[in-house]
Amino acid sequence: MKNELEHKARELTRKFQELNIDPLGVGEHVRSQTRGFNSKKWLDQYQDTDIQVVYNLKISESGISQ
Repeated sequence: MKNELEHKARELTRKFQELNIDPLGVGEHVRSQTRGFNSKKWLDQYQDTDIQVVYNLKISESGISQ
């Protein structure tokens, strides 16, 4: 399940990069962590940025529910 979720998330982020949209707010996160952030330069780099998605999956209960 974890591998499938990571795979789909990678596909989705690649699609966002191809369309040059940032609904996940990656640019905002980078801006908050980078001194002297240049938004125009970020827009040029966004499509080629390597975005890694990692899920931490924890199943707390299993069984049948009614």
